[in-house]
Amino acid sequence: MPTRLTAALPVLGALLATIRNLLSPEVIGRVPDDAFFYLVIARNLARGLGFSFDGREVTTGFHPAWLALVRALPLGSPEAGFAGLLVLHGGMTALAASALYLLLRRAGAGALHAGLFSFAAGAWGASAYGLGMETALVSAALLGALLFPGLGLVAGLARPDALPVLLSAGRRAFGLGLIGVGAVLFFNRLVGGEWVSTSVALKGLGTLAWRWERLDGAVVWRHVPGPTLAALGVALVMRVRRVPLGPA
Repeated sequence: MPTRLTAALPVLGALLATIRNLLSPEVIGRVPDDAFFYLVIARNLARGLGFSFDGREVTTGFHPAWLALVRALPLGSPEAGFAGLLVLHGGMTALAASALYLLLRRAGAGALHAGLFSFAAGAWGASAYGLGMETALVSAALLGALLFPGLGLVAGLARPDALPVLLSAGRRAFGLGLIGVGAVLFFNRLVGGEWVSTSVALKGLGTLAWRWERLDGAVVWRHVPGPTLAALGVALVMRVRRVPLGPA
């Protein structure tokens, strides 16, 4: 199979899964809670009501980078907004799967094997549409940062827990990730009055005591998203095999 065709397989996997989601009444008719939360805040922001879910109280219980992308979507009914969110999620997943393909090729995998694996990753990632779906952006930024360190800034803006992966991506990616995380913390402070987000503050996750007392297996696996672990695994394997990271 020509290399150009295998390189398109990651995008094809994400595209097919996204089309399936859009054509499925069960998917379109059941908007996940977190996705609905993002859509309502984005709609209120467009109406001039600020960062608020109910139109009165300010909230920072979201990831600002993902909300900025959701805000750019055409927001009508919840179903229409969710359809746009699925397309955005699928596009980000396609970028993540394409970055995975390039990383596998650089690590020595054959074009067909890398293409088929990335096809499966794109299809699986686009099918995992639950929660707020911001993990698609995280996946694209983290895997992309292993190729282009400048994307470390996007990863830090997307989610603070991107930092462990950025350590493996090199000093520049990690430094930019720190800047991104710092920007998110400053945003939380400026808008909500707390350095941590509203949801984190309400749950008490912002205290060091909570982290030490609750640092058990269930909590770690619940709060560390799968794409973060997957990207970290790719980075560590490439480090062990001494495959150069960053631009080729």
